[in-house]
Amino acid sequence: MKTLRVEFISFSVLFLLLISVVNLQAEMLLEQDPDWGRTYSTAIMQLADDFSIELGATISGLGWSGGYSAYGGVTEAMVDNFTVRFYSDINGLPGDILVDYSGAITGSVSRDIDESFALAYPLYNYEFFLPDPFVVEAGATYWFSVYNDPIENGEVDEWAWHKSSGEINRHAYVFPESNPVWGIQEENNLAFTLTGTPNPVPEPSTFLLLGSGLVGLLWCGFKRKNA
Repeated sequence: MKTLRVEFISFSVLFLLLISVVNLQAEMLLEQDPDWGRTYSTAIMQLADDFSIELGATISGLGWSGGYSAYGGVTEAMVDNFTVRFYSDINGLPGDILVDYSGAITGSVSRDIDESFALAYPLYNYEFFLPDPFVVEAGATYWFSVYNDPIENGEVDEWAWHKSSGEINRHAYVFPESNPVWGIQEENNLAFTLTGTPNPVPEPSTFLLLGSGLVGLLWCGFKRKNA
């Protein structure tokens, strides 16, 4: 009876540890709120902003803020044509393309007006869930890029990515056709958010529970063998 009780406790400890690992929910990994400034980000001039996540994470969702050249807003006929990318970092600039979504895939990007932002023109918030989660390594630098060539009534409009202010203000830009070399703008970050699951960091108590459970199971096995 005593052996059965120890075995039950050991399995319970391991079960609780498993639940604590599996029951990880998506949360905000990075948030850079928009301010009044904005810069056009289209196929002609593309923008990117660098980021790193200290403990590493799996990114599943993105958000960003921007607006259109039509300062009075846009109609429901406006069709966005976003390209979403993640780049590696090479010497402080965007390097290799690691993730690249466009066309029908980014057709799922949602668009809502931010009524709380007091501007003379509408500010739009966008949201996109990655078809495949993107894993970032702890402390590594990456670049997030988004540009848009929206079409309204058969004509291509311009789209601008709103800026954001932080402790370190900079973003990158490139002109793919005329000058395909990334440059740095030492003024502002860009407004975007990353959501996902951070890498778990077990606390000492977690290791103690795990060790206790394993020892209990080994002890039960030893008792059965010698019974």
